[in-house]
Amino acid sequence: MVSVVVIHTSLGATAVGDGVVADWAGHVGCDVDGLEVPKEAFEVKKLLALAAIAGGVLLVVRRKSSAKAEADLWREATTPAANNGVKKA
Repeated sequence: MVSVVVIHTSLGATAVGDGVVADWAGHVGCDVDGLEVPKEAFEVKKLLALAAIAGGVLLVVRRKSSAKAEADLWREATTPAANNGVKKA
């Protein structure tokens, strides 16, 4: 339930619109069930979600690169050499 509620009237808060409160510091937030949530909190959550996604992608790319490097090294180590390193005369 979203309602217009003026919070911190002693600080000069005014009701701006449906569920939005602006106070003396220019802070705009959403009032949901009587609990004011600053607009900046939503921005921080978006940034944290984006950072988590980027970290996950980075982890997958690094694991894939590491697995490819290990497979190449293993293939090189187990491939029989044509002359076993001995030069023919």
